[in-house]
Amino acid sequence: MTRVLPVLLALGCAPSLSETHVWDDGDGSTLGKVVTSGEGDGVMSTTVDATDATAWTAVDLDADAVEADYGDDVWDLAFQRFEIAVNGGVTGPGGVEAVFMEGLELSDVTAIPEEGWATDEPDGPDENALPDYVFRPWFDYDGDTHVVSAHPAAFAVRSTEGRHFALQMLEYYDDAGSPGMITFRWKRLD
Repeated sequence: MTRVLPVLLALGCAPSLSETHVWDDGDGSTLGKVVTSGEGDGVMSTTVDATDATAWTAVDLDADAVEADYGDDVWDLAFQRFEIAVNGGVTGPGGVEAVFMEGLELSDVTAIPEEGWATDEPDGPDENALPDYVFRPWFDYDGDTHVVSAHPAAFAVRSTEGRHFALQMLEYYDDAGSPGMITFRWKRLD
């Protein structure tokens, strides 16, 4: 499927992408750009503020999906708008790999995949100059409504520390409809 979102964003045809969001815990202090909570049975939910179009928000899955410094080697995934990079291949030295598992939901992933592992690669023959992110198939884009939606699939991730996780992307928008607020569910596979 051809991805036209980067072109539409450049032309200004998509929803506003310049908003910045910071969570407030109710007493005026901020919570940061990554918020993780438990759902039970080892399943966690994480929301990442990826609204900044120029900076990446990094997440360390090994530390229970906390915000990490993008300049350090410990981050596993980094988010910028609708892009997700892994700390491996052309986007980082951490050796992080992932497997795209079409048609599976988080609950379907109970074991570490034996094959299909890949990492971010240099830009291939496509319509943009971005690396070929292994997480690229996480979303679908509707050109008529200009809406990004999570593709129904799961991913397995091998972290910088060699641990294994299963993830399923859920949302690109927050409850107010603001874009770049990526929510995913995840669990450890080790």
